[in-house]
Amino acid sequence: MAKILFVQNYNDELIGIASIASYINQKHQVGVIFGSHQNIIEKYKSFKPDVVGICALTKDHSWVLSLAARIKSIGKNSIILLGGPHPTFYPEIIADKYVDAICVGEGEKPVLNLLNRIEDDKEYIDIPSIWIKKDNKLYKNGNQPLLNSEEIPIRDVTLYKSFSNISESEILTVMSSRGCPFNCYFCCEYQLQKMYGANNFRLRKVEDVIKEIELLRKNRDIQIIKFQDEVFGINKKWLQDFVRQYKKRINLPFYSLLKCNYISENIIEQLIEAGCFRVGIGIESGDEYIRNKVLNKNLSDATIKKGVEILKKKKISFHTFNMFGLPQENFKLALKTVDLNVRLKPDIVWSAIFQPYPGTKFFSDKVRHDILSPRFNRFKVSHSYSKDSVKIYRLQKLFMLTVKIPIVKCILPVLARLPLGWLYDRLSQLMWSFFYDRELKKGI
Repeated sequence: MAKILFVQNYNDELIGIASIASYINQKHQVGVIFGSHQNIIEKYKSFKPDVVGICALTKDHSWVLSLAARIKSIGKNSIILLGGPHPTFYPEIIADKYVDAICVGEGEKPVLNLLNRIEDDKEYIDIPSIWIKKDNKLYKNGNQPLLNSEEIPIRDVTLYKSFSNISESEILTVMSSRGCPFNCYFCCEYQLQKMYGANNFRLRKVEDVIKEIELLRKNRDIQIIKFQDEVFGINKKWLQDFVRQYKKRINLPFYSLLKCNYISENIIEQLIEAGCFRVGIGIESGDEYIRNKVLNKNLSDATIKKGVEILKKKKISFHTFNMFGLPQENFKLALKTVDLNVRLKPDIVWSAIFQPYPGTKFFSDKVRHDILSPRFNRFKVSHSYSKDSVKIYRLQKLFMLTVKIPIVKCILPVLARLPLGWLYDRLSQLMWSFFYDRELKKGI
């Protein structure tokens, strides 16, 4: 039996890791750890894994490499395997001397195959979706085909049981699907569809989704379900079956993400019947050209307006997602994002400064240094797409305040010119704490 220790930079359950654990734990020993480097090293010493699987997001680039170096200093025989979005879309990270291998794409089958080879003391340089270094040579293997919907496992419900912040949380995050049927240019789906040569959207069986929730409920006082799917309920037959089973066997309030193109009175009525109390919708930009031609969102103002009218008619809370600092966006166009949200009057608004992450259409050599910088902050301007970037950054900090108090919109052009970034940062933090966090808890 081989041993793998998963390491993450988040004190929350990661569904991807739990899914891989479920796929392999009948044959191999699995552990998970997060926290300080010292905490991770202590777990490493006691667990003595054959493989250390580090989950890597792009913003964790420097953290991952420093941790890999630390582990290698005391455990040269363990394979350092990086997985997750960052090595998938920035495989160049394998050039670091402390990284032994990366998993490109989904990890269930590749990780199982790697552990099987280690257990059987067999060569492992040719495993699909694993790039690995051995004897000063790099082996780049082709992609493992994606799991089909029936193969997607019910995640390991015991993996995080020793972490009280997770095992005692009243909110449970669930994925009823994998991938996304759309191809927005600001999302890593842009690269995924190129990697696999086809759309990778897969709906899990309703029974598996319900059973997963039931298993997690046995040892946890869950009060709310958060469906984290990129877009929820677009298959009408699946949704009908889900509503029937969820209401009968789970019957807890839940939150989900929708696309306005798929909002109808019938869909919203079904979601409400099942227990949905809030939905999130992606606006991204208030300008149709930016939204559709630059970002490939394929979503008109009229469709957004119609979808929101239905949400308000059915009296369901809704939440918008927005970005500022987009390619081809100037200050005037950024103001349109504010204007649209003021008109829509969402219960909660979320916004961030656009980041051209690896895997998106906009990642390039020109922005590489900014994104991989040790000082990278996803809420700061990482790359300027226009001469108005500084003003747009200030506007984003004032966005939530303006949507809540629309009269502020009249003086936004003046406020955006003032060199008061430190004050706007503080104001934004207060707005996030007071409005965003408070509103999110309403209805639970």
